[in-house]
Amino acid sequence: MSSDFIEKTKESFKSEDSPLGKQEPGAPFAVVALTYLVVLAISVGAIALVAWLAS
Repeated sequence: MSSDFIEKTKESFKSEDSPLGKQEPGAPFAVVALTYLVVLAISVGAIALVAWLAS
C-alpha cells in the first residue's frame, strides 16, 4: 500500500502539459502586459484618490 501511495504521489508531481508559450506563443507577453496595465491603473487610481482627499 505504501508503494502505491508513493507512486501516485510521484506521478502527481509530473506535469505532462506543454508550457503556455508553446500552446499559445503570444500568451506570456499578454499576461505580463495586462498585469502591468492593471497594476498601473490601480496605482494611478490610488494616487488620484489620495490627491483628491488631500485637497
